[in-house]
Amino acid sequence: MTVALHFSTLLKRIEPTPRDRLIYQTHEKTVRRRLETVFRTNRVIRVGSYSRGTSIRHTSDVDLMLILKRDEVRRGGQLKTSTTVLNNVRAQLSDRYFQTNVRRDKQAIVVQFGSNQYPVDIVPAVYYRHGGSSSYPIYIIPDGAGGWLETSPPAHNKFIKDADEASIGKLKRTSKLIKYWRYCREPHIPLNSFYLDLLLASENICAGAKSYALCFNNALAALANRRCQALDDPVGISGLIDAANSEAMRERVQNAVLASAQRAYNAIIAEQKGDLREAVRLWEIVFNHKFVRG
Repeated sequence: MTVALHFSTLLKRIEPTPRDRLIYQTHEKTVRRRLETVFRTNRVIRVGSYSRGTSIRHTSDVDLMLILKRDEVRRGGQLKTSTTVLNNVRAQLSDRYFQTNVRRDKQAIVVQFGSNQYPVDIVPAVYYRHGGSSSYPIYIIPDGAGGWLETSPPAHNKFIKDADEASIGKLKRTSKLIKYWRYCREPHIPLNSFYLDLLLASENICAGAKSYALCFNNALAALANRRCQALDDPVGISGLIDAANSEAMRERVQNAVLASAQRAYNAIIAEQKGDLREAVRLWEIVFNHKFVRG
């Protein structure tokens, strides 16, 4: 079997199944109902990897943006701290899911259903303004330190979608491969999905006639070359976007990237020389022996 066929088979294996999607839809529906019952909301929308088409089975969360009415986030004419709003969301969800672990994870509240294979992340938000080159709606969400930051899922999703179409679908599939690599390593690599998808799109990593092996290699090389430093939002809305949630985590990502990038490059060279066995052996190491069989 060729390396290209191994990658194609792997992509099929990590795609969310119809059962996965049904379970997520059920969890999303019940969480959405609770949020709309206890909060004054404009709406609840799906964001994150599932909305961008870059999710993989068993490892991606369903992310919901809880768009609150302004009265829910104001006190005395001023914005509440985002920590206060997050704590309120957590309290309301804990009351509903009292037998389920409901925790805070920097900018979101996570409901860890069952064995945590199908969690739902909830990010509170409020409409702020329209802006950007195409006048998209811009929201403010928690920044992880008590304040608020601007974001626009519609604008970011359109940016990534356009880059994916230019790559004939390779961008989203390469993102899935990187996310699978992130999951395969022990401990799991804390690389932020949003950062990854924007990096792939902004640097045109998957444009042109390239194999998935080469796209994967080039993605790791791009991460290594920039030392996983924060990315200036290419859409011009969210400022700097971090590769990981802390400096210690960024260093972990960087170390893992450097180790795997060299092996991925060597695998590419081995394949070019016609040494298929050596190429597959190296890809097995990159994916922690979960390349051929997960």
